[in-house]
Amino acid sequence: MLLNIRIHFKIILWIIQIWCMSAEDIDECSKLGIPCRINEVCQNKNDTYSCQCKSGWEMDPDIHYCVDINECKINERNPCGEFLYCKNTPGSYICLCNIGFTMGGDNASCVRKLFFIQLLT
Repeated sequence: MLLNIRIHFKIILWIIQIWCMSAEDIDECSKLGIPCRINEVCQNKNDTYSCQCKSGWEMDPDIHYCVDINECKINERNPCGEFLYCKNTPGSYICLCNIGFTMGGDNASCVRKLFFIQLLT
């Protein structure tokens, strides 16, 4: 128990020394290893820090946690284009070809599959 108190006291003294000796801002995100939750990124600020949602995520005001943005349902429109459908992924989305189509050479558009029928003679 006494050892734990000494360790905590030394850590507090170390933090005070750093704070007093430095006129510069301490980057809490990297120097002190302040962790943010999953899907958050640490933002250093003058004398403090904050955790912000990563790109593709947004803060849910009810649970105070970053949740995935479903880009496929924004404005109820398909962001992918003709002959493609949108599939939501964590923090992003991918576009896939509809049935009967295959990805074109540009990896951005779909072309109709050609079906060859072998005639039996």
